[in-house]
Amino acid sequence: MVIAPVKPEILAKLSGHARAALVPLFYIHSVGFYSHFSIHLPPAYPIVDTHPDLETTQDLRLVRPWPELIQFAEAKTANIDSMAPDDHGHIPYIALLVHFLEEWKKSHDGKVPDTYKEKTEFRTMVSKAARTDNPEGGEENFDEAVAAVLKSLNPPQPNSAVKEIFTAPECILIREDSASFWVIANAIGLFYTKYNVLPVPGSVPDMKARSADYIELQNVYKSKARRDLAEVVESVRFLERNAKRTTVIEEKDIEAFCKNAAHIKLVRGRPFHVVQASEKIQWGDRAKSIGGSDFTFKESQLTTIAQNLTFPDSLIPLYIAFLAWDEFAATHKTELGEASQVAGAGDADTDAQKLAGIAFKITDDLVTEAGASIDEDEYADIKTQIGKFASEL
Repeated sequence: MVIAPVKPEILAKLSGHARAALVPLFYIHSVGFYSHFSIHLPPAYPIVDTHPDLETTQDLRLVRPWPELIQFAEAKTANIDSMAPDDHGHIPYIALLVHFLEEWKKSHDGKVPDTYKEKTEFRTMVSKAARTDNPEGGEENFDEAVAAVLKSLNPPQPNSAVKEIFTAPECILIREDSASFWVIANAIGLFYTKYNVLPVPGSVPDMKARSADYIELQNVYKSKARRDLAEVVESVRFLERNAKRTTVIEEKDIEAFCKNAAHIKLVRGRPFHVVQASEKIQWGDRAKSIGGSDFTFKESQLTTIAQNLTFPDSLIPLYIAFLAWDEFAATHKTELGEASQVAGAGDADTDAQKLAGIAFKITDDLVTEAGASIDEDEYADIKTQIGKFASEL
């Protein structure tokens, strides 16, 4: 990773090296109390460990249980109505949910609760099964089961971002020089195509249960995770042989990928603007879209960057002033001609006018490239704002 607060000509060289080496480049530019930063990422920047919230990494697979999980639940809930109070109050809540889901399916054509209304009814069903004729007036394990209904009874489907990775060109065609990420992604994609689920991560949340029962439940999930991992590893080895790869991907990397499979992410990066002397800035698709490596906005995704100029709280005018600052530095040299001269190093008022003029030209080019239509009065206000930023910088 490269963090670069540098002049445009050096930034252009760093950007070229970062693009060739496929490493991130952070460009930070600060003038007084104003600053901006841009991120240059490789064309394909995959991330395995995205640091999701701990709760979101637990895939209990309650609506798609495998035989061993069902067997565990049946063993722990056998004769549940006649259990001793202490035994009843220590049934792991996962076993309770699997048990009551099986009961629910008997009266709902074999289907699990799907809608919010059905899940609410199922939650009431579980809540009523708790015993209240005890000093506590309830049971903690049943409270845990009730609390987990809405977040745990969802089909184990990957989100759209994960599915997009499986269909990415780099994932579909594995070559000898393909990055390990794409080889493993292809293997997990095969797993998903076969079973319509991702590999089980294998983690289990804390819960009210006897230690022996909790350890047994952990082993049920860990065993399933190991079996899923073994199948993915087998697919990876096949892909390696088929592509004639000489470097073998370590199993620990495949395991880490499987555990994070539901949260992997692919960012399509692109170079940011590097202002060069006498070169017109090319906005490209940035002129007609929000986002990318340079901007983050709360406004509608359909609004163009050019139209954002008209928003009262828009920071586009400030960014344009920064681009003008870089162009000023790229086109103005010191008296000795050995280094760039920053705006304001000479006469402040004269430099401010020059900086504003450069910023106005950048703005005109942006509006023209975007094909945007802006009211004359609004455009005058925009240029006034840009002029103020140029003067302050």
